Amino acid sequence: MKTIKEIRNLLGLSQTDMGQYLGVSQAIACFAEAGKRSLPSRAEARLVYISNQIEVAQTSPVPAKFAPIQQAQNAETKQAFEDHAIECQRKIKKLKAALKRLQPVDEQQSLAIRMPGSGKSIESQKSLEELYVDLLIREAWESAGQSENSARELLLFQIEMQEYEQRKALERAGEFG
Repeated sequence: MKTIKEIRNLLGLSQTDMGQYLGVSQAIACFAEAGKRSLPSRAEARLVYISNQIEVAQTSPVPAKFAPIQQAQNAETKQAFEDHAIECQRKIKKLKAALKRLQPVDEQQSLAIRMPGSGKSIESQKSLEELYVDLLIREAWESAGQSENSARELLLFQIEMQEYEQRKALERAGEFG
């Protein structure tokens, strides 16, 4: 039998949704998933039923008349994951541009980049992408509590998360290839 987490991930459910289906709270579903608590017998029976249905679906051959449909769905799913990976790459580029612009040449330039209305009126000459990068910098700056190192760390973390998400999307796309 598959674990509750495997089943939840296969079905694309959140812990809350899985808990609702099993008839338990999100907290109980979370504890059961972590192995810290067992599920009530009724919820366990539902979980066994779902697991069995998944195993039957995975081991049963697809009837020939449905094979083209399944191939088309796999191709669509693969394309969706690949598109998501490309979007992650775009976000990574923008975040890296924001990180690069956060590293000032001197303190005067640093203040002009970060602070809106700080003397330099170059906003109107910027492209939408540059304005978006400035927005990322400002958000990182504000959420980091005005600490330059914290803002850099936040942007680096966001880059790492996007790279991780991109890798996972490419892995998932490979499953359908």
